[in-house]
Amino acid sequence: MTPTNFDELAAYLRNKVEELNDMCSKTDPWVFLCASAFIDYLSKLASGRNSKKAFERYPQFIKDFFPAKYDKFSYLGGPKSNETSLPHQMYYVLRCGIVHSFSFVPEQPARRHGGRPGSVLIAHRKGGGKHLDCIPTQDGLGAALLLAEDFVSDIAETVETMIRLAGSDANLKRRMLEWNTDFPPIGPVKITISGRPGGHP
Repeated sequence: MTPTNFDELAAYLRNKVEELNDMCSKTDPWVFLCASAFIDYLSKLASGRNSKKAFERYPQFIKDFFPAKYDKFSYLGGPKSNETSLPHQMYYVLRCGIVHSFSFVPEQPARRHGGRPGSVLIAHRKGGGKHLDCIPTQDGLGAALLLAEDFVSDIAETVETMIRLAGSDANLKRRMLEWNTDFPPIGPVKITISGRPGGHP
């Protein structure tokens, strides 16, 4: 059911992380699409009703709430600007690419602002790679390798960070609840059809 208070929202977020964990066992790309959409949702929760534009909100959320290793990650060529940092490449490749274009290749508007094809690579642990390793690429700048199991673990840590901070930050808690009220997250909904008992679709 749709969360109606903060405790229910926290339980909902933890449940979604468990669903992502379950998806990792299939060793296919779908977990990354769902995880990328979930990160976008989390960034909107953190921003609330006065949400910034996506290209500002998403990278800033990663910097503020994800483990510090994401913001500290360095590509082989070194960061040329803020927009070529890993949080920004995650925005261009994961959110704009995978979620909105079903592709790892950023579209032209994203490329003009620093989005780079191949700047983020995905895999699972069984492939033998190392999470957040910088893989050499032909352009000399390298790619950040995300392993599904570790990526989901980092998202779980991010969710716990949000919940913990909201316990002492009334404004963050308010923003999260406002967004939850205005845009209830996906999940089962109780419906009533005339002449039939209520239930869940």
